[in-house]
Amino acid sequence: MAERLEDTVEIARQLIREYYNGNPEPWFSRLCSKSLWLGTGERTIVGEEAIRQRLSRLKSHSSRVLLDEYTRLPITSRCEAVTAQVTLGRDSAAIMARYSLLFQLIGGDTKLILLHADYEFLHHGSAARASRSSAYQAVLDVLLETSQNQKLAVPSEGSTIFLPASSLLYVESLRSKTLLHCVDQVIECGLSITAMRRLLPRCFCHIHRCYSVNSKYVMAIRRYEVKIITGETLPVPFHTYKEVKERLVLDLTELQYLSSAGLRVLLAARKALGSGEMLVRGANEAVMEVLEITGFTDILSIE
Repeated sequence: MAERLEDTVEIARQLIREYYNGNPEPWFSRLCSKSLWLGTGERTIVGEEAIRQRLSRLKSHSSRVLLDEYTRLPITSRCEAVTAQVTLGRDSAAIMARYSLLFQLIGGDTKLILLHADYEFLHHGSAARASRSSAYQAVLDVLLETSQNQKLAVPSEGSTIFLPASSLLYVESLRSKTLLHCVDQVIECGLSITAMRRLLPRCFCHIHRCYSVNSKYVMAIRRYEVKIITGETLPVPFHTYKEVKERLVLDLTELQYLSSAGLRVLLAARKALGSGEMLVRGANEAVMEVLEITGFTDILSIE
């Protein structure tokens, strides 16, 4: 009997490639009674037999895999997660498929206990940009469920632009300019950083005289800097470090439940941190139960 997990990245690669070749059979040997299948816009499918029926109905649908990338995240000695991003070609369309797979050692076998999949249709030449924007926006929209309605009226180059607050990562004062760093562009603003701060919603933290950061996108805080979802680091002065650290904990107080899509976002964010610490507080009983069952309590610092 095996005492350790098999190569989960190789398993995920085989399952996904065979699936898009029209062959769901390899999936069946990895299923068990605990397996969950969650697809975009679909009901949750529970158990080996129900998932087998679902996959069998899709047997005739095949696509060409243009590019696939896989990332492993060990959770415990008996449990690993794998994220996959797969670019597909079908007829004249390009499709981005994203998977989160959770494997667990059960009875000596490496079993798939959770699968989440979502899909996005891409325009030609836009795959990289679409992937980047949707990944960042997912942190806000999927996990934290922040309203997308608030817009900031910002003067820029002789006109006024209406900028969704959720698209703004941080504000920077550079020499005599105020720069707005968004998920997909950098905008030069006609206001001073002091005036710009008056427009910002409460989720922004003024970490430095030259920087205000959207706390929803902060993934870690270290001496004496913060790291955001893009991988960029911003400075935090010594004398304000403690105060800033208190404000930049990932607050889940308003999160009522945590779906597999939210777990996928947390997983990607945790991977982006490397050795950094991801601080979480305010999780309710239902959210904590999900974090504990999936092993996320081992990779997050929960207050």
